[in-house]
Amino acid sequence: MPPWPWRTVDPGLVSRHWAGEDEWVVYSPQSTDVHLLNAAACDLLDLLSGRSVTSDELVSALAIRAGRAPDEELRQAVGATISSLDAAGLIAPDVP
Repeated sequence: MPPWPWRTVDPGLVSRHWAGEDEWVVYSPQSTDVHLLNAAACDLLDLLSGRSVTSDELVSALAIRAGRAPDEELRQAVGATISSLDAAGLIAPDVP
């Protein structure tokens, strides 16, 4: 996983979840794109909302939310989610 911080590309992201569903719909007003995301991806976006966060900080925060210790499985899941969100244009590295 890259060590640099990540940020959301569009600070105005709007998400919607319906009871009984596993996915979230996320709309980006900036790009006008709509994305279907799982709860883990939405948690990660929530942690990035309005700030820049490193992948290690994301792993730690998600581990705390899940009530577990950060481990390699969680690091790999966060890395895969970061890659997917980056490819979808929802997040980007926050590098100078």
